[in-house]
Amino acid sequence: MRYPLVVTIHDPRYHAGDKVSQKTPQWVMDYGFRCADHAIVHGEALALQVHQLFGIPNDNIHVIPHVAMGSVGDVVIDEEPGNILFFGRIWDYKGLEYLIRAEPLIAKEVSEFKIVIGGEGEDFGKYRNMIGDSPRFEIHNRWIDDAERAEFFQRASIVVLPYKEATQSGVVPVAYTYSRPVVATRVGALAECVFHNETGLLVEPEDPQDLANAIIKLLKDAQLRKQMGAAGHRRMQNESSPAVVARQTVQAYQAAIEGRLQMATT
Repeated sequence: MRYPLVVTIHDPRYHAGDKVSQKTPQWVMDYGFRCADHAIVHGEALALQVHQLFGIPNDNIHVIPHVAMGSVGDVVIDEEPGNILFFGRIWDYKGLEYLIRAEPLIAKEVSEFKIVIGGEGEDFGKYRNMIGDSPRFEIHNRWIDDAERAEFFQRASIVVLPYKEATQSGVVPVAYTYSRPVVATRVGALAECVFHNETGLLVEPEDPQDLANAIIKLLKDAQLRKQMGAAGHRRMQNESSPAVVARQTVQAYQAAIEGRLQMATT
């Protein structure tokens, strides 16, 4: 209690199926969150949830975008037309099954495309059973290092987040780093970082047809993909670059220090 405590809360509640995170009981996480003088979250929807769950005053909750990760660097790889990327941890809440179900719907309108899956998580067996021997999938069910991540995002035409639920996502700012448009579901704070018809398209969760329609629209319009990717990159530079996020984070810590000093003098 000698020093003010600032906690960054990525997920106020564990996601469905995320067994790795759940090795720490929820009550332990809740205790830590309630000890915070100030909290940092990555969306307005999360700020409301954190206030309701843990009683942290609204003025002490700071909404700061998820920092952009990765850089294009010296190795530049051209986009592969028709490359649809699903990237990150694979747990039930990520909704990968709905992207798999969207594949035959996409095939009715687009002849040449590939769904690239990169990441690890739960047992991949159920997804392999759904995919079968389809040649339209490229699967990398393992940890992806930074260099290969850069390759995956540069190859992509579209980055897809078919999540059933979400708080926020570090995948979106990575997509923007590489100027790639995003198709995401309207869950959690995703609608606060994926701007419909500007940086990507928003669809309803657990709806393969809605997901397929958005993907088809972007696959058929290279100019629209380029425009949305450029818009996402601009937003990343202005709102979630490391320099911008660092400055806002310092301000949150300064506010916590000032608040503790005021308490000491009253």
